[in-house]
Amino acid sequence: MDRPGSSRKTVLLEREEAYATNGDRLGNFYSGAVMNNTTPMRYGFGLVAKQIIALRDLIFKLSDGKGTYTEKEAAKFNEYVTDIRNYSALLNALYLEEKDRFTGNMCAVERGEVTEHIDETIKKYNREVVERVKGLLA
Repeated sequence: MDRPGSSRKTVLLEREEAYATNGDRLGNFYSGAVMNNTTPMRYGFGLVAKQIIALRDLIFKLSDGKGTYTEKEAAKFNEYVTDIRNYSALLNALYLEEKDRFTGNMCAVERGEVTEHIDETIKKYNREVVERVKGLLA
């Protein structure tokens, strides 16, 4: 099983084609918001909440002694954690867009900062994972 940090960028890039509309990583948040009669951030929060609930249920299953600790279960655990991080990074990008719209600045997407922000968030997390692993091995 891959570490959550190492697979995160891979997952984000693999899913970008499926989940990005015309290369816009945030496009489906806007479409989903329209379909659900809500805002893009609220729609995105719903996606994060779904993954958090699934992770909570798995953690409770494990803590109740009902876990199997198989590769399949470990992959599910990793998937939930990775999806929560990815959706959180995209939510932050939505926040930056709304902030720019509210303040009248040029959109963060137009300036290319959203992609940079997502990539920097991934790099930062990967560095943190490496440091934690080093600390555990020391």
